Amino acid sequence: MKHYVTRPVILVLAVVLLGSFSAQAFPWSKKKKALKIYGFLWQTNTTPAIGIQVGLFDGSTGKVLAVTQSNFLGKYKFKNLNPGFYVIRTGKFSRSVMLHNKDANIHFNFSSKDGNVDFVAAAKENADKMDAAATGPTDPELAQWIAGEYYSYQGSTERKLMLCPGGVFYDSHESSYSGSSTDSLGNQTSAFGAANQGSGSGRWAIQGNKQSGTITFSYKGKAVRKQQYRSIGDNCFMIGGVKYCYNAAARCK
Repeated sequence: MKHYVTRPVILVLAVVLLGSFSAQAFPWSKKKKALKIYGFLWQTNTTPAIGIQVGLFDGSTGKVLAVTQSNFLGKYKFKNLNPGFYVIRTGKFSRSVMLHNKDANIHFNFSSKDGNVDFVAAAKENADKMDAAATGPTDPELAQWIAGEYYSYQGSTERKLMLCPGGVFYDSHESSYSGSSTDSLGNQTSAFGAANQGSGSGRWAIQGNKQSGTITFSYKGKAVRKQQYRSIGDNCFMIGGVKYCYNAAARCK
């Protein structure tokens, strides 16, 4: 008895073979996300290190891949990197970095023995000599409950907020754009301008409950800023129209 291969089966086999051939013959068809390693160099906890050389090395072979210098803000950046193992070296310090599918943010402090930046010490240093108005009364129990390290990824902007239960805070942001517009609910609707970044620190106070209330931030040399907050679940809060999610316990001494 003769067996015939039906036309649908032939078509399926052709598609499978073509897909396999395309994957092998055209490996560039699958584009990998370009990654970057960036960060800031500091002479002290609060003073940027300007014009310092930073090297990027292959973590497996030790080969030099690129060299750059920190800018007037102390920032350096290596971009268009593939996933892999890298080493960043500057001065007497080095950091190993394994890139997967996210950018790496690596900072160095030349005044510390291990090269690490103590953000809490920087915040306290500024808070101790701040000339801004007092933050006002706070709820110690609520401050202890909400204290922590929070991150926000909204649009093109990455933010970090460190709330210490003792009343000191540190925040930072980095954006591909210099500004944005939001709707009445605080959701970002557009972004414009050139890249920018910044950081601040000082004292904070909180009034309310675990669902909503007001956080008052008092920056050194700046006016007091009151921000409404509300819990939105999953250890996340809307603070001043920005979504922040809990990452870890605050690194406070």
